[in-house]
Amino acid sequence: MAKVGDKDIEDKVFETTREMLLKYGVKGWNMDDLSEECGMSKRTLYKIIANKEELLLKTSINQQESNIAKIERYFKSSESYEFLLNNFEDTLIDIYDEFIIKNAEILSKEYPRIGEAINKRKQGFKQIYTDFFRKAEELGFFVEFFKPAAMYGIINDILTYYILNCKSKIEFEEKMRFAIKALIRGIRK
Repeated sequence: MAKVGDKDIEDKVFETTREMLLKYGVKGWNMDDLSEECGMSKRTLYKIIANKEELLLKTSINQQESNIAKIERYFKSSESYEFLLNNFEDTLIDIYDEFIIKNAEILSKEYPRIGEAINKRKQGFKQIYTDFFRKAEELGFFVEFFKPAAMYGIINDILTYYILNCKSKIEFEEKMRFAIKALIRGIRK
C-alpha cells in the first residue's frame, strides 16, 4: 500500500508522470489515470501532490535540477579541458531528452507558472558555464575577444531555439551537435 512521505512512492509518482507525458503529452491524461498507473488511490495521490499543475511543476523542476547536476559533474570531471571542450556537445545533448523536447513548449504555454519557474532556475546553469569557460580561457583555449560570461546566454538561446523547433530527439541531436561544435570551434584558437 502506498504511504505518503515514502520517498520511493513519491519518486514512482514523478517517474510515472514523466512516462505519461512522453506517451500521452500534457493533455492526454489526468490524475485518475496517474493514480491507476501508480497503483494507488486518488486520495493518496492528492496527499503526495496537490494537483496536476503542481505535479508538472515538480516533475519539470526535478528534471532541470538533474540536468544542472549532470553538466556540473561533467565540467568538474578529471578529464583535460581539451577533452571537455571537444566533447561538450555530447554531454549537452544527452541531458536534454525526449521529455523536454516534447513537453517544454506546451508546459510553458499551458502553465505559465511552470515556464517562469524553469526560466528562473536556468540561472543555475549560468555560473557553472561561466566558471568552466573562464578556466578554459585562462588556459589559452579561446580567441582574445571571447567573453566567458556570454557563453551561458548563447548556449541557452541555441538550446531554447532547438528545443522549441525540433520535433524529435534525433532532430534535436543533429542540429544541436552542429550548432555547439560550430560555436566552440568559432571561438577556439
